[in-house]
Amino acid sequence: MTKKRRLFKRVLLSCLAVCLAVVLAGLGALGGGTDRDRSMAAEADSGKETEKQSGGAAKVQGKDEVIYASLEAGGAIKGLYVVNCLEVAEGGAIQDYGAYSQILNLTDTSEMRYQDGVISAEAEAGRFYYQGNIEGGSLPWDISITYRLDGREVTAEEAAGQSGRLEISISTKPNGSGSLFYDNYLLQISLTLDTSVCGNIEAEDASIADAGENKQITFTALPGKEGSFSVGTDVSGFRMNGMSIAAVPFSMAFDLPDMSSMTEQLGELSDGIASLNEGAEELKEGAASLAEGAGALKEGSASYKDGLEKLGSGITGLKSGGSQLGGGLSRLDTGALGLNSGMEEYWKGLSEFVSGLSQMKEGSGEYRSGIESVAGQSDSLTEGSQAIKDGLASMAEQLAGKLGGLAGDSGQTGGGLGADNGNGNILEKLAALPDALREFADGVAGIKGGITGLSGNYGTMFTNLDKVIMAIPEIDETALDGLGTDNETVNQLVASYQAAQTVKKTYVQMKEGLTSVQSSMDGMADALSSIETALKDTADQIEEALKGMNLSSIMDALKELNGGIAELSERYGEFHQGLLDYTEGVKLLSQSYGSLDDGILDAVSGGNSLKDGFGQLQSGAGGLAEGLSSTAKGFDSLMDGVGSLADGTGALLEGYGQVDGGIGEIASGTDGVSEGMAGLQNGTKQMHLETKDMPEKIQEEIDKLLEDYDKSDFRPESFVSEKNLNVELVQFVISTDPIEKEETEEPETEEKEAKSPWDRFLDLFRK
Repeated sequence: MTKKRRLFKRVLLSCLAVCLAVVLAGLGALGGGTDRDRSMAAEADSGKETEKQSGGAAKVQGKDEVIYASLEAGGAIKGLYVVNCLEVAEGGAIQDYGAYSQILNLTDTSEMRYQDGVISAEAEAGRFYYQGNIEGGSLPWDISITYRLDGREVTAEEAAGQSGRLEISISTKPNGSGSLFYDNYLLQISLTLDTSVCGNIEAEDASIADAGENKQITFTALPGKEGSFSVGTDVSGFRMNGMSIAAVPFSMAFDLPDMSSMTEQLGELSDGIASLNEGAEELKEGAASLAEGAGALKEGSASYKDGLEKLGSGITGLKSGGSQLGGGLSRLDTGALGLNSGMEEYWKGLSEFVSGLSQMKEGSGEYRSGIESVAGQSDSLTEGSQAIKDGLASMAEQLAGKLGGLAGDSGQTGGGLGADNGNGNILEKLAALPDALREFADGVAGIKGGITGLSGNYGTMFTNLDKVIMAIPEIDETALDGLGTDNETVNQLVASYQAAQTVKKTYVQMKEGLTSVQSSMDGMADALSSIETALKDTADQIEEALKGMNLSSIMDALKELNGGIAELSERYGEFHQGLLDYTEGVKLLSQSYGSLDDGILDAVSGGNSLKDGFGQLQSGAGGLAEGLSSTAKGFDSLMDGVGSLADGTGALLEGYGQVDGGIGEIASGTDGVSEGMAGLQNGTKQMHLETKDMPEKIQEEIDKLLEDYDKSDFRPESFVSEKNLNVELVQFVISTDPIEKEETEEPETEEKEAKSPWDRFLDLFRK
């Protein structure tokens, strides 16, 4: 019988004795026995109480704690209490510690006291038992039980009475950061399945035993290890008793046999492997030398063969390249002839282009002279316009003064026009006015004629210039990029073309402004024409009025004339400002166009140089065509000799290929042998390294394996309070609720029989 079983039997017998004493005391309390018996019992108890109270402190040698936990079917804690057993060597007052919600004496009927976590009582020598209930307590393990019916998670209540494939999963892990009990206690989880409702039971890593019609399934969770267990079964009207979980200190003794004989044999094996490794090393070196020599032979043969292949390839390439070169020479000869012909055509086009540049230069020169002439006449034009403006203003001012004087004279003389009032004869002055207006109109007509002639000449020059510049051809820039060459003549051609394009782009940008110049001059001519007509019409009106000798009509006409001249003077001021802006623009245009005309001059000069250089290039192209024709004929003879050399080299290479293949096979075989020997030696070396300390390593592994399960230094501690000393045993008894389908209870018709104290005590352990 093991120590644990002996201890459990001892605890059980003590509990039964205590229970029997409680039953007898309960029967007496319920009225059993005579009054005399009760009196004697009371006296005896009184004597005992007096004796206990009068004694000193008890001597407690040790203490055991059994923790009972009741869990729901899912693992949640329902209730927790502790049965404490104190080994009292000498009777007297005892003290124990713990946080309890209620305590109960399980040894006798004497009173126990509890205050601030201290339990006090009087105990005789022997074992003293008492129970302490813990409210809201927890266990060192977090136990979780889940149920899945046909793959769907259900509660225990939902699984009760159901049918299908049921899987019960149990997991254990530390409650919090772990504890002394979690690290040192073994969990034994047992559940009983009734085979009348459970079949096809599967439980991996479990011990399964028959217990009548039931299957007893037990799992074990080692100390300090999380546990995960599963039971699968086909159920029909499922029900199950509660699971029981026991937690006890892990203790396991290992008596190993004498390992010395085995380690000696392993040492001999290790020495043999070392010798094998040395032989494999020598074999490896010999195979490496053989492979090295074969490799050198293979490399030399390969080099020779490679040289032959390169020679054959070079000759073949020479032959192929020669054929291409011959074809290229032929095409080059043909191209040279075509080049010579094309250059002649290009010469014609280049001549036309240079001629066009010369015409453009002549047109540009005429335009430049014209615009410079217009710019030079601008000052005279603006001076004349300024004189007209000043004259109109002076005329308006003098006419206004004269009209005022005439009005005064007519009032003084009573309307006579022939009187001389110091201002001269009025009629003579008025008679001279129309001629003055016509002279002024003639001056305006002269300015208008000059602008009209200038506009006509400008239009002709602009038309000629536009035709010449817009006729400059345009070539794709990518084609010009392809002409990159060291030939100076071609470079000059490209530079001349680019200069001509610059001229064209500059002209296109200025064209809109140049076009507006002529329209501006036409507008000025129209405005001057209107002024001329207005002056002449006014002169005619004054003469017509003088013929009638009607002073009133004359005065009205003069007033109208005064208003017209004043308006004309104002409008001419605006015209004069526009004329100033126009002349300034013409001056700027004249200055800008000078640069453009100089560029055209440079293009003409470059075109002439290009034309001269291209003539020399064309002459050289003719000589090139003749030389290429002679070269092509000589190259054909050279290629015949290259063909014969290629045939001989090919035959030599074909014969040596077989020799090189044999050498390659020899080298390959020796390489394979060397690699095999190297692999063998690596294996023997690794085996030697792994086995040279084999006896010591085996002993280390055995010691390490047993170390995890050596709990010889474990000393139990109190579960309820660290103040409790001399704790010899702490164990846990945990049970879950059974799973049963609830049945409707019939109402009781008779009063239940009152339970005895023994039944009430047993109810503490019933579910």
